[in-house]
Amino acid sequence: MRKKSIMISITYSIMAIITFLAALNNSSIIKLPITFELLIQFFCYGYCLVFFVKNAKLPKYIFLILFLVLLLVLYTCYISKIYTILSSFVIFLMSMLLDYKKMTKYILFSLLIVISIHLFYGLIISPEYILYRNTHRYLLGFYSPNSIGTLALWAFLSFSYINDFDRKKCTIGYLLILSIYFLTNSRSLLLCSSLFYIYILLFQNNEKVDRINFFVSKYCVLFFSFLFVVLIALYNSNNAIALKIDDMMSGRLFYSDYAVENNGYTFFPKETIENPVFFKTSYNFIIDVGYVLFLYRYGIIYLIILELIGTFISKQKNKYFSLLFIIWSIDLCLESFGINFAICFSPIFASKYLLFKSEKENS
Repeated sequence: MRKKSIMISITYSIMAIITFLAALNNSSIIKLPITFELLIQFFCYGYCLVFFVKNAKLPKYIFLILFLVLLLVLYTCYISKIYTILSSFVIFLMSMLLDYKKMTKYILFSLLIVISIHLFYGLIISPEYILYRNTHRYLLGFYSPNSIGTLALWAFLSFSYINDFDRKKCTIGYLLILSIYFLTNSRSLLLCSSLFYIYILLFQNNEKVDRINFFVSKYCVLFFSFLFVVLIALYNSNNAIALKIDDMMSGRLFYSDYAVENNGYTFFPKETIENPVFFKTSYNFIIDVGYVLFLYRYGIIYLIILELIGTFISKQKNKYFSLLFIIWSIDLCLESFGINFAICFSPIFASKYLLFKSEKENS
């Protein structure tokens, strides 16, 4: 019994390490040697997979499905040389066995450490900023102001979840979020945090809104995926509305159109062309829209999996699970960080549905 308790404590700590490494992904001040970082990651992933196989009690067909998904994930990592999808898969597996709230506490702990270090560096030691559309955007130790914006958003959401969405504590969290916004001018941070806080403030006990959320959480991935296919097609034909939307989204459709134009859509992961030769600026070729990354690089099959995750979350009829998944799906329209469940954790809320369903079948 004591041995099992120690193993579980180690497992939660490993979850914190995975989140910590993920949060440092875009840091400009903390760079671990690549070999060392990969060794830590593979140790954590290997430990988690062994822990899951030893402790999960699932029907054989569920194990088979998860094994096939693991093969898909490993193939994706091999093709893309990026291990974000593997991190998300491991976090999802472990959430089937661990307590959601305690797991989220460890995620919050890691996020707060990274945010604190970078705030201290970015405000006290080296207050660097970029000037974008006549606005000062502080980098705060990251390559992009949106990076710390994403970490702050999910720290806020995890803090709210841990505190049972208490209105007063959510208000305190939201005020802190506004201070980060005024430093970074991250509009995705402001939009997602404000939508969440408006719900907490005005609709927390509104059953009609909750029923709408259950429906939206079921189909939001499908809707946004289709929306970006349409927007990219319209942008490619120089549609005035799409061009205006692209300007509002700081060129996200421009980059997305180039990616799709040169790579097409794909059902399974494939190697892609990433760096357009005609760019004469110092900016890197970055796809900020998570849905587009799935459409042209990782594969539409992942969008199908995410749509199933949304369906499982919706079926639980938990208003907060559905709300957080909707916020996640909106954030994925503006940033690609949502692909990593170690930070943007709300898709893990589907895991217990699979577990309980399996237990019912076994009984």
